[in-house]
Amino acid sequence: MSKFWQYALLFLGCVLAQVFIFDNIQLWGFVVPYVYVLFILVLPNNISRPFLYVLGFLLGLSVDLFSSTLCLHAAATTFMAFLRAPLISFTTTQQQLLKTPFPVLRAMGFAWTARLIIILVLAHHLLLHFLSSAPVFATPWFTLLRVVGNVFVSSVVLLIAEFFIYPPLDRVKN
Repeated sequence: MSKFWQYALLFLGCVLAQVFIFDNIQLWGFVVPYVYVLFILVLPNNISRPFLYVLGFLLGLSVDLFSSTLCLHAAATTFMAFLRAPLISFTTTQQQLLKTPFPVLRAMGFAWTARLIIILVLAHHLLLHFLSSAPVFATPWFTLLRVVGNVFVSSVVLLIAEFFIYPPLDRVKN
């Protein structure tokens, strides 16, 4: 199967999993795991930035269409896509980028991947929740609690998903 179709299926799978499974999960009444952002996280390092921004916007817009959230997810995923390339460049060397074309767990290691996921998910969730909380200045602590809870749960689920989608190289060889 070509890379295009693999990514198209991943895009569709992320959107459908978010809309039909994860949007129906609420932990403690306010924590919803947002795992559709996995698509942005696992794209190749050499993808052009404008195309990455378009994919981020389309991913968020797809979730917005199902969720009736008026482009909140589109704004948040576009912002996440905007931060992705500079963050990867800042946290890796040029030799690592040439050696490992994908910023995934099996190629970059747990610590680097966890940092990348947490930072990008934090940026996504901060924008998403502060845009969606109309009286944000009346309840800033509750909004921050929602952000922290969602970042924690989403990051754990994303790390587990990456572990199963891209198993470590030693598990693949055996």
